Amino acid sequence: MENFSDMYLDINRTDSDESTPFILSIRNKRKDFVKYLLTLPLTNINRPSLKYGHPLHLAIKSHEFKLALRLLKGCQMIH
Repeated sequence: MENFSDMYLDINRTDSDESTPFILSIRNKRKDFVKYLLTLPLTNINRPSLKYGHPLHLAIKSHEFKLALRLLKGCQMIH
């Protein structure tokens, strides 16, 4: 059995549309997941998806203006 410390979860892993968990969380209006992913320093907040585009554009399109502002500032944490 593997040691827990040997396991690694790629938080930026993409699906067939190049969508990350961060993009899918914005797309599905899962503010709880968005908030959690923003606390993780390895979350790539700038990686676009082939299907949904850039996270910033998706946030604006979804009327998530507070999130859009945070993405513009490059801020990982939501306070």
